Amino acid sequence: MKPKEEKFFELLRQHTDLCAEAGHVCFRALSGEISSEEGYKQIQMLKKEERTAVLRVREKTYKTFHNPAEREDVRILADKLDFAINKMKEVMNCLCMYLAEKPPRGIETLMELADSALTEIKKMADYTVDIKENYLKMEARCQKILSYEERGDLCYREEMSRFFRENKDPLYIIRWKDIMTGIEEILDASAGIVPVFQKISTRYI
Repeated sequence: MKPKEEKFFELLRQHTDLCAEAGHVCFRALSGEISSEEGYKQIQMLKKEERTAVLRVREKTYKTFHNPAEREDVRILADKLDFAINKMKEVMNCLCMYLAEKPPRGIETLMELADSALTEIKKMADYTVDIKENYLKMEARCQKILSYEERGDLCYREEMSRFFRENKDPLYIIRWKDIMTGIEEILDASAGIVPVFQKISTRYI
């Protein structure tokens, strides 16, 4: 790997670190470990750092990769990470705005899966220090992320169905549906990172 490529992957690791930390914050807020206001404040700070990180990744992309297809893969990867942290900020904003009560267990489970998926993305990025040596470990992380997304889809469907069966309060349904849909989109973005990351990493084995 060339020095420019090593620097690019270093920046990418910093980007995934911020997204993983944001996932931890969201889960802690939804599980009641911290207040929704504190969670939103922390996410705002992480988003500010992430905004700088994604710009640095994009700038480094054009200095490192000359093949348009490679540049496009990296752009998609950075955009999905950016999308995920934006959605986490939206989830925290909804919690604060709606003054939501303790979330249903299914929503906590969904956020736990999203948090776990983002952690796996961070670990997968950490392996880019030596892609050839760690390729099989990276593949194992990819499969975990896809598994979390599949479990999240099932959890989403079951919880949404339960909402409409057991709750008569439309405002309750609207509040938690918005939050749950946001979390499900974070999981979808995490799963969407997998094939792009695989394409990028296979060039170095």
